[in-house]
Amino acid sequence: MRNLLILLFFAVSQPVCFASLEDALNATCKVSTKQGAGSGVVYAQDDKHFYIGTAAHVILNNKNEALASETTFYNNGFRSHKIKSEIMFWAYKEKTVTDFAIIRVKKEDFRNYPHPKPVPFAKKDYNIDRLDVVISYGCARGGWPTGWKGHVTETSPEGIKVKPFPIQGRSGSAVFNEDASRVLGIIVWRNGYCISNRRVAELWEEAALIISKGKIDNVLEK
Repeated sequence: MRNLLILLFFAVSQPVCFASLEDALNATCKVSTKQGAGSGVVYAQDDKHFYIGTAAHVILNNKNEALASETTFYNNGFRSHKIKSEIMFWAYKEKTVTDFAIIRVKKEDFRNYPHPKPVPFAKKDYNIDRLDVVISYGCARGGWPTGWKGHVTETSPEGIKVKPFPIQGRSGSAVFNEDASRVLGIIVWRNGYCISNRRVAELWEEAALIISKGKIDNVLEK
């Protein structure tokens, strides 16, 4: 687990790659459980897996227990089969923007379906200002992904707030900067609040510290 979190943290810290609006759309997926569906975004990869960021409540039940999940991808009007995902990490605290999970899918499970190009999280010190233009893609009401262009209305150390407000099914959607080269946050509330890239980085740092002290049971915040 410790090595995994280090890997995930440095995936966020890698130099930003060139991405496009099409990459952001193709990196967006539907995340489904037996209780409903939300959205997610592929932000990193290794030799065997793609790593997906989403909102923790998308993969939790009302008792904050993790549920089995599947992902569906969309590319040029083609929909993938459902791809089983594995939950790697989650952190959730009620009535806050601490609502984030990492799941991963095996590349081999895509079969012949096109692989998405990851869009990385912005670095922890990336500056986000009020009125910055953002875009987002998500699977509203469990359907095919659609996009919108909006702006930041509020910022804080833990999160950002954006307009237009998301609708059901967009929980877990990524909010990108204007050129879609970075993920700035993950939508967690219907009023537009998102957990920020900075808070995501802090969660991983906190988890790595807890693990280094041998308190693995406390990594998953309930």
